[in-house]
Order: sequence, then C-alpha cells, then structure tokens
Amino acid sequence: MPRKNTEKHGKIPCFLCHSVAALPFVDFKQKYHKIIGDKPYKVSNKTGAGIDEVRQAIAEAAAKLPLMGEKWPIHWLEAANAIRAKTDKSMIQKQLDQIMTAQGVAQNHCLILAKWLHELGELLYFHDNDDLKNVVILKPQWVTEHISLILTSQQVLDKQGILTLAQRDRLWSDLEHPMREHFSNLMAQFDLSYPALDDRHTHFIVECLPSDPPDYQTTWDNMGRAKEIRMTYELNMLPPGIPTWFIARAHRFTTHKHWRYGALLAENAAQHNLGLVRAFPEDRRLELIVRGNAPHYFFDILRDGLELTLQRFPGLDIKRTIPCPGHHGQPCSGEFNYEQLEKAMQKEVLEIQCQEALEMVSVSQLLFGLDWRTKDAVLQKIEELKQDMTGADENINNFFNWIQGHFRKQHAELQCPYAFTLSQQPVNWWRPFAARQVILQLYCQQPGHWHKTEKGGCYHIYELDKCSHFIAPHLSKLIMLFNAIITLGIGTVGHDTQLKHDLDFMSELKQKFPNIDDHVDDATKRGLCRLLRDLDPSDSWGGLKAVHVKPQDDVLWLCEKHAKEYKS
Repeated sequence: MPRKNTEKHGKIPCFLCHSVAALPFVDFKQKYHKIIGDKPYKVSNKTGAGIDEVRQAIAEAAAKLPLMGEKWPIHWLEAANAIRAKTDKSMIQKQLDQIMTAQGVAQNHCLILAKWLHELGELLYFHDNDDLKNVVILKPQWVTEHISLILTSQQVLDKQGILTLAQRDRLWSDLEHPMREHFSNLMAQFDLSYPALDDRHTHFIVECLPSDPPDYQTTWDNMGRAKEIRMTYELNMLPPGIPTWFIARAHRFTTHKHWRYGALLAENAAQHNLGLVRAFPEDRRLELIVRGNAPHYFFDILRDGLELTLQRFPGLDIKRTIPCPGHHGQPCSGEFNYEQLEKAMQKEVLEIQCQEALEMVSVSQLLFGLDWRTKDAVLQKIEELKQDMTGADENINNFFNWIQGHFRKQHAELQCPYAFTLSQQPVNWWRPFAARQVILQLYCQQPGHWHKTEKGGCYHIYELDKCSHFIAPHLSKLIMLFNAIITLGIGTVGHDTQLKHDLDFMSELKQKFPNIDDHVDDATKRGLCRLLRDLDPSDSWGGLKAVHVKPQDDVLWLCEKHAKEYKS
C-alpha cells in the first residue's frame, strides 16, 4: 500500500542482501546509489543466519532518517504515548484533538503533531481530503489487512477488477457501513481503485485488471491522421503500480478500455483528443501518446499525472525521449532526449541535430506545448487561429487551457487563492500613487467558466506600497491570462468591460514597481497568503475552496457550485 512518506522523501536508503551466490557489490552500488553499507549481507531464509546483523544495520540506518532523533516537547511525547495506548482502531478527529489537549498540547499544535504521526506511519490522517479528514485510523495495519482482502479476492480477479457494492460488503462484513465507505475512500486515496462513471457504487480495482488489452485499436487507429504528441520513458526497472496507479488517477478520462498495462483515455465525451498509455515490462519502458485536433493540453494533464505517479518511486532512473518530427516532409525514426532539449532551451540554443538524419531541428518546435518557455509561440498560434475561426474554437480553447494549466503549476503549493484583479478607487488627486485605495477581486478558476466571486472575495487595500512585493510578481502572468480570457470571450469574465480597465490599471501598476521582478518564490507566496488572511481573517475568500484535480493533482480555487463537479 503506498504511503505518504514515500511520496515526499526522495532518498530512501536500502541494503543489498543475498542468500546464494556472491554479488558484485561495487557494481551494484555504483548503479544503485541508494544502497548503503560497505558490504552485501548474506542471509539464510532456512536457518535465519545473518538476520540479526541485517536488523542491526537497519536500526543504525533508521536512526539517521529524517524525524529520527528530533526533540519533541514533553507534552507531544506524552500525547503520542497516550494515542499509542488506545486500543481503538479508529476515532474521529475531534477525539484525537481531545487526547492531545488533555496531555497539554496547544490546540493550534494538534494538527502539526497529527501530521508528524501520520508521516511516521503511526496513524493515517488525511487532513486535506474532505472525504477522509474526519476519521483517524490508529492502527494502519488494520487498513492494510482489509485492502488485501480486496486485492487477493478471486471473485474480483475473475470479474477483471470489477468490485460491486455487494462484493465489498461481503469481504468487509466485519466493518460497519460508515467504515466501509471510509476504507473505500482510502483505496481511492492510494490510487488502488476508482468508481465507475455510470455506477458510483461499483469500483475498478486497478491491480486486478486483466493482463490482455481490450479492443481499443480501432478507436485509436481512427485518429491516425490527427496531430500527435508522444513521450517515451525508459526506466531502470518497471515497479509494481506502473501504470495502474496512474490509470486510477486518470479515471475521469476513462473510455472503459483499460488493462493491467495500459489504458485508452479521452479528454471528453466527444473524444476529439485521445490519450494512450502503455507499459512494456519486458523493455522497462512506458509510452504516453495523445492524438487529436489540439492535443497539447490533454497531453500536459496526462503527463503531469504520470510524472506524479513515477515520483512515488525514489531512485528510479528515467530517460525521457520525444520523437523527431521528420525532415522535408519525410518521417524520421530519430529521438531526442527531453532533458537535453530543456537545457538547450535554457541556454537559448535555437537548433539541435537529429542523430538519425544528421539534420538540424528547431528546439522550440520540438518543445512546442511541452515547455512553459514556448508560451509566446503558443500565444502566436492562438492569434493565427483567430484569423481563421472555421473549426478553430476547440483548438483555441485547448491552447488557452494549456496556458492556464501552466499558470496553476507556477502557483502550486499556494495555500490561498491566487487568481485576482486589481482596480483603483476614485481618490483625491493629491494622494501618492502607491498610497491610493485599491480593490482586490478574487475569481473562481473553473476552466472555461472563470467568474468573480459572488459573495465576498472583494477587498480594499488602503496602502498598496506596503504589500507591493507580494502582489507585483504575480501581475505579469495575471495580465497575460486575463487578456487571453478577454480575447477568447471565456466565461462571464471574457465579456466584462470593467476587466479591460482593471488590466490597464494593473499594467500601469506593474510599471510603477520596476525593481520588483516576476519571479514568484516561496517568500512571495507566503506574503500573498498573509495579505489575504489579513484582509479576510476567516479565510472565507468569497466561498472559494481548494479542489485537488486528478490525475495531475492541480489545485483549482473554485466556488461551491463548480467544486461539486469534481466530487467523485
């Protein structure tokens, strides 16, 4: 079962153990950099010889891990011991807080301590998941045992990974109904299952999907003449969970054509853009392909989700390649190393040689729609499409969604809304520019339906100069994004005449602070959050809530109405 701590900590040490032949330890250690120790450990499964030595080595290595040896306040230690002493397998979050505060832990430290205990694997508490945050699992092994009943069920395997509500209730007959629902949500959290779109009580168990693919080839071949984006991942090993965990993450795009080693996905019901992910275990290779009229945005979503899945395996060596677009109208079998192309873009290298045809190829052409630094070319493409609107609406919207997606990435990990406009209030002429009253308006970020918050989310800033360092770095990207919304007429915002005046003011404001660059660093993010919390101490922010969208784990700040659309 995947654990959150393995997702977050990228360097997990390991030992090399063997039971029969000697191993080339030096070669292994050079190839697998996470191996620690100065020798391989020879053990016997029959006699137990060597096990004690391995245990001692593990203990010594564990003592050097993050959080080990950290000093805890005595109240925290007493609270942790009180939780360990509980015989209950679960409790509600309020009860956990009561145990902590009874041992002297400050109320505002309860969440911190609960997160630490979760990281250490002593309990399961997903405070940022609305479906899971009210229940705390005190005995994680209890969850593991029940999930194993599902994964090893012959009936689920015989039905090719389909788990009905009746089957689940039989396998988990010892659990009360609310806990069955909680365990089902935990399986979704761990990307082990996802609900069927036509029946929310039926789930697909991805580790029990059939090995052979269904008939997807006809649907896929019908898109053979469409535009295509492809990326290949060459791995030093293909770990369990690849690509099944990704298939679970991407379930909202399902076409119901999936198997143990791949899936055919569609951006929407019209299926104008199709995605195909396939794993080739014998070659230790993954392949992600998207075909369609405007495949860039859908490819970006799927690629982000696949990268997040791969991040669960620290130490995995990955080589990413993209195909050569061909030369002089002829196809080419050459491939380019993606990391090398990124370096070329960073160093402003315009062309790179195809090693197959020995022809020069444009770096920006290869990375078009794959790298944020090609945004100017994408914006130019939108302008070209606008000149010939015949059948171009979908292409334009997809390119805009690509821009919007990268905008969200650059504001990742912000703990507050970040889509806003600024407008100026009429003031006395003698007030200095930076001291004039400014209104900050928050927006719901629903793709294709951006709009102002309806109840609240509009704040007066009386001395802008005091917070300019937290606002100015965001302005360039916001201006670019809202200008694109106006150009394309997206949502109610795209037809708001006041928005044009706001953008003019924001552009003027940007020029008033020329010494503040556009880089949004962690300090800038924290500063914006502090400002919004000062303006709205209740953190209501016009009803906007952070919604995590799979498979790419984007965070959208949405109004209540639009947030409901992402409820699984």
